[in-house]
Amino acid sequence: MGAANCMKKRKDQSRRHERPGARAWLGALACLLIGRASVRAQEKDTVWEFFSQEVVAASQEIESLHEAPVITSVITGEQIKKMGARTLNEVLLTIPGFSRIQDHNEYFSALRGVYGSSQQKILVLRDGHRLNSRSYSSANFGPSIGLHNIKRIEVMRGPGATLYGDVATAGVINIVTKDGREVNGSELNVGAGDYGQIKLDYLYGRDLGEGRDLTLFGSIYRTTGEKKGVPASRDGGAAPRDGFTTLDRFGELNAPHDVGIKYRSGETSLMVNHRLEQYTMPRSGAGGTGQLVDPAEFRKFEGVGLGASFDTWHSELKYAPTVFDDVKLTIRPYYDTMTTLGGEAQRRQGEAGTAPGYAKGFTVKWHEASYGAEVSAAKPYDLAWGQGTALGGVQAEQMDMQYSWNIHSPDATHADYYIGTPEILPPGHERSLALFSQVKHRFNPKWLANVGARYDYKWRIRNYYVEQISPRAALVYTPLERVSVRASYGRSFADAPYWYRYNQLGGGGYTGSADLKPEKLNSYQLSVEIERPQALSNRLNLFYNDYESVIYRDALGNYQNSGVVKFRGIEYEIGWEGTALMARANATYQRALNSSTGYSVSGGRLEDVPSIMGNALIDYAPLKATASGPSWSRGLWLHYAVRYVGRQYSPITTTAATSGTRDSDYSVPAAVLSNAGFSLENFWRALTVRFHVYNLFDQQYTQGGSVAIPYEQPGRWWLAQVSCKW
Repeated sequence: MGAANCMKKRKDQSRRHERPGARAWLGALACLLIGRASVRAQEKDTVWEFFSQEVVAASQEIESLHEAPVITSVITGEQIKKMGARTLNEVLLTIPGFSRIQDHNEYFSALRGVYGSSQQKILVLRDGHRLNSRSYSSANFGPSIGLHNIKRIEVMRGPGATLYGDVATAGVINIVTKDGREVNGSELNVGAGDYGQIKLDYLYGRDLGEGRDLTLFGSIYRTTGEKKGVPASRDGGAAPRDGFTTLDRFGELNAPHDVGIKYRSGETSLMVNHRLEQYTMPRSGAGGTGQLVDPAEFRKFEGVGLGASFDTWHSELKYAPTVFDDVKLTIRPYYDTMTTLGGEAQRRQGEAGTAPGYAKGFTVKWHEASYGAEVSAAKPYDLAWGQGTALGGVQAEQMDMQYSWNIHSPDATHADYYIGTPEILPPGHERSLALFSQVKHRFNPKWLANVGARYDYKWRIRNYYVEQISPRAALVYTPLERVSVRASYGRSFADAPYWYRYNQLGGGGYTGSADLKPEKLNSYQLSVEIERPQALSNRLNLFYNDYESVIYRDALGNYQNSGVVKFRGIEYEIGWEGTALMARANATYQRALNSSTGYSVSGGRLEDVPSIMGNALIDYAPLKATASGPSWSRGLWLHYAVRYVGRQYSPITTTAATSGTRDSDYSVPAAVLSNAGFSLENFWRALTVRFHVYNLFDQQYTQGGSVAIPYEQPGRWWLAQVSCKW
């Protein structure tokens, strides 16, 4: 699925884009200067708290942020509310290295230029439980991952396979949710906006006493999408015509949602969660790839028309006692299922090969079930030359491909709907076994080492197996109390998804390749973190990535392994947090050192990934410190965010239907995107009002990715929300 053309081929763009203006940056600067002058006296002692902020995903133990073996960013639940983020993707785009990627029927981003035709290169965890599927390796960043029950999001930028194995290639995202005692009651949030936006969140939590804790959560976010007119010169079809594209439409008949329960009793905890992601494709993904289509022309099957739906269940039982006085034992059996349903457009009504009154398309469906268990033990130790923690574990898992089908609409040779390929994916079982270990050792207060490795062995169907070793080593030096330097190396992999290897969709050669090798990433990083009391905190990171066995689609439509792509970059972060002012900014520069088949490079720019990008976010409470005025006014916050997306190399390598031109050096212009809003917190009892505007200046821009032509992106949207607690 994902795309009829996984690798990117471009058609001509006749419409020019607005040149990014200076007004967004001037607004950010003015807000920062005004806020800085008025709250200088009230700032907290720490900014962004690199040294005191805690994370758990990097080493599978609680540690301060600067001790993590891989550079890690943390976004808190409060920050998410202030920025007005509606999806996980909007949160991630405020973090260095993340860039939006346009796909035919899925919603996600790249990290440091690494991406595929789906979100298959970044492992997503929730409280340590994997959300990525096994057959497709995806975990989309849309509304199927609710944001309201989040305590914090930990984002590891770099290989995470040493502890987590497959898919933890470019990074790991761990979503830490709130416990019942932290909620201590009920929370309800209701939102509505233009383009049919409906948002609903509910959260309940209680400390039940005697070591028992309960959390219930549910989130829904649905839109009808923004219809944007597109001229025939931008139509990718064989018979170009004026039309429209529908942008960011989530949910046609079924609203995307995320509901679940988390219960803990002493050393035992249970998690059950159901998620539904449904994203309508803006253009066709098959046939005349990139053509303008009207979703209303295509029949819906099981609530899904054009686009992809991922219906997922997750469940986990965890037992974590302390044995032998100081050994932390964790036993974690789990069971997950996913049903994938995707509708593709081939030809519009009236085009050659269609039946009268019908558009030509097809729908694919498959169902997988995955189950397994992980057992690990962590023991602290104290030696003459230092102290630390040793961790070891084993994980065993099986994925069952239970059924699949492919149904086509009527056409010139079929009077009714018909089965194309009875089994587009062969049924079967794939098993994996992994051993992992890690030693975190502190030599003295200034020197810390973290070394580990994981061995993965996987039995694919058809008597084929793969094995991988994923080492990691990090050395942290803290010469001063709030200064640290980290050097690290990590190796990770992403096994070729089941879909890439075995799909028999056909239709022009779109087939899998059973002998695909896993993709591998070697990453070297050097970072410096400085935090000064009552001043700014800074973090600088240098990285070098060596990405090999890259998977791409050849001219015949078959998946193949390519060579090696090497790239390097620099990331800078700065933050300030005070009583009435919170500001943070970051910038990323990345450069490709070579190209490989399927990964084109021009002048150091990787295809469809900006070389330069940055963010600035400011939250300011102008009346928080005032003694006069109503008490509710001190809960007023103003929010402003600006994102710069640099010029992107997007070659036009296919002949446009109307112009017949090619341009191997074509670039998508840069864009400056601004969001603004306000929130009135607890202005009446426990009632909070939030209002946000996205793409404030209605910037017109396009974005490429695993599509045949750079797609138009959403213009100005707004969302109003009201929440209460009791």
